[in-house]
Amino acid sequence: MQLKDKIFDIMVEENLFGKNYIAAINKVSKLLNKNSKAIMLEFQNLRAEGSIKFSNKKFVNNRPLYKGVYHSSSLNLGYVEVDGFDKKFVVENCNRALNGDVVEVCINDNEQLTRATVLKVLEKNKQNIVGRVIKMQSGIVAFIPDKKQYGEIIALLQDEISKSAIDHKCIINISNSSDNVISVGKIEKILGLAGDPITENIAIAYKYGFEKEFPQKVMNEVKYIPTTVSKEDCIGRLDLRNKNFITIDPSTCKDMDDAVYIEKTANGYKIYIAIADVAHYVKLNSEIDKEAFKRGTSDYLGDGVYPMLPEELSNGICSLNEKVDRLVRATIVDIDKNGKILNYKLAPAVINSKHKLSYDIADDIHFNRNGADKKYFDIKNQIDMMFKASDILVNVRKNRGALFIESEEPTFKLDDTKTQVLDITDHHSELESTKIIESFMILNNEVVGKFFIDNNVFTMFRVHEKPLPSQIDEINDVLSYFNMEHIEANSISYQNLAEKIKGNKFEDYLTVRILRSMQKAVYSPQIIGHFGLASKSYLHFTSPIRRYADLIVHRILNSYETDKKYLPTLETLEFMGQHISEREKNANDSENESNKLMYTMWAEKHINEVLDGEIFDFNEKGVVVKYKLIEVYIPYGNFEKITSCGYKLNKTHTCILNKETGKKYTVGDKIKFKILSANRIDRTINATTDLTYEKNKNSESIKNKQDDLIM
Repeated sequence: MQLKDKIFDIMVEENLFGKNYIAAINKVSKLLNKNSKAIMLEFQNLRAEGSIKFSNKKFVNNRPLYKGVYHSSSLNLGYVEVDGFDKKFVVENCNRALNGDVVEVCINDNEQLTRATVLKVLEKNKQNIVGRVIKMQSGIVAFIPDKKQYGEIIALLQDEISKSAIDHKCIINISNSSDNVISVGKIEKILGLAGDPITENIAIAYKYGFEKEFPQKVMNEVKYIPTTVSKEDCIGRLDLRNKNFITIDPSTCKDMDDAVYIEKTANGYKIYIAIADVAHYVKLNSEIDKEAFKRGTSDYLGDGVYPMLPEELSNGICSLNEKVDRLVRATIVDIDKNGKILNYKLAPAVINSKHKLSYDIADDIHFNRNGADKKYFDIKNQIDMMFKASDILVNVRKNRGALFIESEEPTFKLDDTKTQVLDITDHHSELESTKIIESFMILNNEVVGKFFIDNNVFTMFRVHEKPLPSQIDEINDVLSYFNMEHIEANSISYQNLAEKIKGNKFEDYLTVRILRSMQKAVYSPQIIGHFGLASKSYLHFTSPIRRYADLIVHRILNSYETDKKYLPTLETLEFMGQHISEREKNANDSENESNKLMYTMWAEKHINEVLDGEIFDFNEKGVVVKYKLIEVYIPYGNFEKITSCGYKLNKTHTCILNKETGKKYTVGDKIKFKILSANRIDRTINATTDLTYEKNKNSESIKNKQDDLIM
């Protein structure tokens, strides 16, 4: 942002328009820590461009005013949709506006109309909050928000609807007065009984800003989306329908972004990667596009997907379904036998996928299991080549220092009603075919990223900065406890550590600590690179059905190749990157909470059972024990009769010493425990090491805590 525009924003924020000009200059000079002469020069620039006027020794705001709707993206960043403009305007200071408020703004028209300043709130938006309705001991009906930012409890209208909603998860509507004091809530929608797994998942989704339903204005546009590919759609596209493209996904997948094909060459392999051409159907600034940007990503919870795009797109015309024509963006890469990229081609194309494979089936074809190699004889050779090419690409990444850390992805086996969790596994991590898709998608993403860098075009990268010094110190403290060699803030050092701990007693624990010691990957137009992949040109291009970041890159690539009409500024991309990074975090948080809900549902069926676990972590109040993928909490009072003053926790939280017995407990230690309770409402599982203790199975399984709350 230019200095003059910072000054204009300060004039608005500090209400300095209409005040004495000397006082205004002095105030701005003080806030920006610059001398008044420099500030005065910028005021002259603002006056010359027509942004301000000077009258009666006062500065007057001369920019045209517009009406729009403010959307919050983070604490101090958001955007405004302004009437009459087909673009989003970045707002760096919302001037106390809240999400959905109707605001008055002035637009900075010197940066390609990308920024706006909120002058005032014209109309407050009503806020929808998800939570649980309870009956207090006093008999009053009240509301406990799932998000604690709204407080511990909210008063409700004492009407028949509120009374009928007791013990249910609901969405309530509150309005904020001018001084931001929350008023009494009104129930807008009853989601279902608290503790019911489907209801709880819906509530989790709402809590983080996701829902399965789409606004009516979005669905009105969906009616005009075609359901098949026409001959006209294929004009000017590379025709790859004669190639044996296949999709490889989890068996339950319905939104297939990518399809792959491979050919042997004299030097190595020609790899074809086809990615759904979502941008062809989702037009910029359409209602579908606005909703997709708002969601930022699809969200995958225990009861199914909360999609970024309506099903007609995500599972229909955009999904690379079997034996139907589909429009794609094709990336064709020639690699030699060592994985070196010889050349590549990017082009809009049309394909017809020949087979829809699951990871299990792809594995069976390659390893000649269950007759799959005979059933899919037409692609058997192709699958084998894909495995070989994937191994080559994996070695390329290993040689440059990329990390290979397996993160757990739980798979839940449910009963037919989807209300009982029968088993929890980490099945997909064991399947070799997942490496094919991972290798080919990384290759595609890096090739597209390199194209943008080589052509000096701004785009959205997936960046992963190197660990901070404090993070390196923390992981090295942990390594010292285990008498292991310290690491440095480079990918080779991290790669060596990841290899060294394989098969170690503490592998699971150290893997988590390694992940915690790194920064989070985010979206940004800055060419920072990706630490974990040791890549200089990585971005996200391969999942435009479920990630808005990929859709941005598709649009920029399409525009650069054709009319150059959509080439966003660096500032616009910075804002969009922050928004979709935040939405990704919300999706991850909601998925983690949904997983915890599923864990408690499993634990309900195992109360009083003696299980073999492993100590996974310590904190100030208790021990975390891991059983399969499930983390179970044991308060110190339930752990070897250790009292609050009877143990010593070390600096790295890797061990405790029982002062009474002198016994030492370390992460990784095997331990027997018994589950005492599982609470779906707060997603917790409590246990004890006292194996003689008996607990009523249903006493706390889904018991709410409303009895402890008194207004």
